Amino acid sequence: MESYLADHVTRVGAGNGEPLLLIHGLGHCKEAWDPVIGLLGARFDVAAIDLPGFGGAPALEETPDDHSLSAFCEQVMDGLGWDRAHVAGNSLGGLIAIRMASRGRALSATALSPGGMIRGWEKPWARGMLRVAKHVPSRLLPLGVFSDTALGRKALLGLMFGKPGRMTPSYARSAMAAPARATVFEETLDAVDEIDHLPPPTVPVTIAWGSRDMLLFPWQGQRWKATLPDARLVTLRGLGHVPMPDDPGLVTDVITRTTELAQDAPST
Repeated sequence: MESYLADHVTRVGAGNGEPLLLIHGLGHCKEAWDPVIGLLGARFDVAAIDLPGFGGAPALEETPDDHSLSAFCEQVMDGLGWDRAHVAGNSLGGLIAIRMASRGRALSATALSPGGMIRGWEKPWARGMLRVAKHVPSRLLPLGVFSDTALGRKALLGLMFGKPGRMTPSYARSAMAAPARATVFEETLDAVDEIDHLPPPTVPVTIAWGSRDMLLFPWQGQRWKATLPDARLVTLRGLGHVPMPDDPGLVTDVITRTTELAQDAPST
């Protein structure tokens, strides 16, 4: 764990406030949070992590489903000296954040387009598009036009991002390269399915969905709301599946508001 913490955790704002764990989605890496980590670090002790098998991190020995990945994130918290933390995640990371809240390790959970509510034809669509995202962008990465121009980013990254023209070229290059670097992409994709048993979290949970999410569709948020009636459901107007570079300020505000709900809640 010591080498993992040194190589696969970005820590910002240590000593600035309550702990906040950031968890990326399938195929991405800790750099997914670069647009917001500085904003969040002004208020929280933030750690953005690489999930096992992503971002160059070693893979788990067990099946990489949301249960084992949640348990691993809790081990990371132990290594950081955190008993509980606010947790925010995107896509697969959002599902993990909710799992951690259900398991009692989260002070609050913010889930941005969380997985776990894909049904019917949505499943082959999402899996097919994720496989396209894994293989196509990395092959086009040497053609700088797709990362270095707003039009190129819009053409290639519009599936995942609502406003790809706004992202920086360096962020675009990271997003294009990350899926191909993942060593357990297919294994994780096959292992994570519709949620099964989920004890209701007793901490504030926010489900936030980009209105331009074309991978996991916004109506899946209503399924989460039906499963977790006490959760707050928020629409992110004009944002995509990975909303952090689309509007860093709005994403920061959504996460911060969720943490404030935890502070406002009566102690038990």
